[in-house]
Amino acid sequence: MSDRMTIPEIAKRLALGRATVYVMLESGVIPAIRIGKCWLVTRYAFEKWARSCGTTAAKRAQRDWTSPPNRDMN
Repeated sequence: MSDRMTIPEIAKRLALGRATVYVMLESGVIPAIRIGKCWLVTRYAFEKWARSCGTTAAKRAQRDWTSPPNRDMN
């Protein structure tokens, strides 16, 4: 078993389509690193995220999507 996970493997684990997984990667919901056109998802980080039901990242992403930008108006 590899230390990295493929996008199809993640999609199968989450019962989602590949396009949805890419959206989750782009928005930072799933922990990953983008190298060029490739996504690097370690099995350790994914399993840790999955055990927490993705709550920390999902809440952060939800906050980022719904909160206005923090701008200092000094």
